[in-house]
Amino acid sequence: MTNLPNLAAFEVSGRDALRFLHNQVSANLQELETGEARFACLCAPNGRVEALLAVCRQTDSLLVLCPAIRIDGLVARLSRFILRDDVLIRQLASTRIVGLADATDPVGLTADFEPLDGLHYGIVAGDADKADPGAPPATAWKAAEMARGVVWLNPATSGQFLPQMLGYEKIGALSFNKGCYPGQEIIARIRYLGRLKQHPLKLIADTGEAFSELADVTLVRGAHRVDAQVVDQVGLEPGRSGLFLVMRTEGAFEPEQLVWGDQSAAVRPWLQAGASQACATT
Repeated sequence: MTNLPNLAAFEVSGRDALRFLHNQVSANLQELETGEARFACLCAPNGRVEALLAVCRQTDSLLVLCPAIRIDGLVARLSRFILRDDVLIRQLASTRIVGLADATDPVGLTADFEPLDGLHYGIVAGDADKADPGAPPATAWKAAEMARGVVWLNPATSGQFLPQMLGYEKIGALSFNKGCYPGQEIIARIRYLGRLKQHPLKLIADTGEAFSELADVTLVRGAHRVDAQVVDQVGLEPGRSGLFLVMRTEGAFEPEQLVWGDQSAAVRPWLQAGASQACATT
């Protein structure tokens, strides 16, 4: 079990809860059976992703994971659209989020779900500051998430990218067959006109440099150079980092070097890894 203090949870309940949240996010929540979960994007009217969510359907409600630093604003934003719907949104106080890398259920587990194979989350009763100090580091779980293409946007990266620029369709967070939701028209237009000029890229870089969010870098292979921005980063071991980038290119590109300022580092593709594997080896 890994404590994940960067995440928090809220509940959407009421007779209209499923229809309401389905109409607000980019994933098809109506396909979910009780106990099933998937990632979803909450987007602005311009199609840019404000937050990545993980949504689990319960018998009479929906449980939602989101970045802890964003939970107040996200709950307030969703609450503004309730209008006449029978919907109640409440933060789950006195709970903490954990990553479950084995079959052992932690004491106080109130819900668990797996929005993507190998990424199994749990909601545990108890304050985050009382978490088990002997638990594995959250960086190992973050590495597993990023290797799978899961990036929880923070205030700096929120509202900067379309879902496709982050590859969120590959983690099931984006449906092109559901009805309308905020930003849907722009997201669909980009897909069907084929004009996406920014794409995600996951790399392992031989550097311990701490990049700021949205830092501009250059990807190099031979004489070819491609501009990119850093979306997120995680330390894998001393002198080596995992990077999630958005690169400005219309086609595939596999760089050999990462360049920033007058510095450079060798890079290689970041292969997908399950959470249990990452927690054991990172």
